[in-house]
Amino acid sequence: MSVAALTATTKPATALTWNWSYSGAGITAGGTFTTVDMPDGSGFYLITGIAGVRNDAAILGLQPAGTPIPGNEPFSVDNLVRLESPQLTVHGFGYAIAGGTFSNPFFANFLQPPEYLEFFSAPPLTPGVKGPEDSELPIRFSAIRAPVPQTATWALLLAGLGMLARFVAPAPGLLDPDPHPRWLPPVDGSLWNVRKRKVEGTYIPWGMIGGEKAGIGSSGTGTGATNEADHVTGCMHNGGMVFNGDVTSNDIATYTHGMIQAIYKAYVLGPNCEPYEIAVGSVTKKMASCLPCTLFMSATGYPPTSIHLGRGESWAPLYQPYNPNGPTGEHELAVIRDLNNAWYEKCLEWLEMGLEMLDDRHITDDHKGSRDAVSQYFSTNSKDKTVAGVLILDAVTVHEGEMERIGRTLK
Repeated sequence: MSVAALTATTKPATALTWNWSYSGAGITAGGTFTTVDMPDGSGFYLITGIAGVRNDAAILGLQPAGTPIPGNEPFSVDNLVRLESPQLTVHGFGYAIAGGTFSNPFFANFLQPPEYLEFFSAPPLTPGVKGPEDSELPIRFSAIRAPVPQTATWALLLAGLGMLARFVAPAPGLLDPDPHPRWLPPVDGSLWNVRKRKVEGTYIPWGMIGGEKAGIGSSGTGTGATNEADHVTGCMHNGGMVFNGDVTSNDIATYTHGMIQAIYKAYVLGPNCEPYEIAVGSVTKKMASCLPCTLFMSATGYPPTSIHLGRGESWAPLYQPYNPNGPTGEHELAVIRDLNNAWYEKCLEWLEMGLEMLDDRHITDDHKGSRDAVSQYFSTNSKDKTVAGVLILDAVTVHEGEMERIGRTLK
């Protein structure tokens, strides 16, 4: 098995490092921010330093907050960034670039729909007059906190976070704000056929790992189960998995992995804490993250060292604080909200990027309709920022390896 653990520096951090990037038509920029270590009441951190490049030109320095970049008077920057969407304010941040040019990315909340823009200015930089090389173009912007370098450390092993924990997907109306509705197959749909218990004739709830084996008889050794689906659940319970809530036929079972639980906890404990994963015993065959974990880890600033294309069956983030070994911290619910919002935003960016890449040259003919249906669904639900993340959650309740999905979709 593998367990999640946390390390924390013995010296409190006074600044945070972020990785940021954005791109648009003819624009590619990225680098690092330094910010204060505590956000304001709206979750924004003040940027105090910047480094990086824009279109291969070095970034020279940060525009002071409260002043405009040259050529964009009188629109002052505030140099604020946060994890939650939108990550920038309408004022944005500004920086100087080698060659005498300047940039001011910001969130244009006055547009319908709102979007990120970059104002770029170049000489002659005449106040109030747009220069021949000035531009204001849409961009895709992203900023995530970077892992904190460790000095002298202590390790906190979270035994309760060492493995999967099972939950029940929140019913509509339980969360504020409510995410996009989850999907359940129709009660008379063919997907339920393999989830019918061999002896009892009842159905395994949707999302339960092993549920497609309900029609296969089992000896029930160690569990007393009459079918393989219930036997899998019994073995998980006997192995120490915590089941949080009873999953009924009207519910969806979800599973939150140990590393994901550790990331939430690391953010609660503070910027001088970092999650990691270690293998113990002889059962673990690989030290790599499944695709759903990879998406969450990358969106929240802890990209995995390696990825496997196996299964992330019924994966889900946390929606409420989960503390099997202790009390709930004061800010845990806010941390869950902010990290989930960062994940929702990146899911939308990645799925939209994938839809663009899956043109007719690269996708099999029998998947073109599905691609177009997803695009239309995004268009219909364009105001719901959680829709892409929920589509991913629904997809992984259909249990199959990622390699099989990729092989079936690409030419």
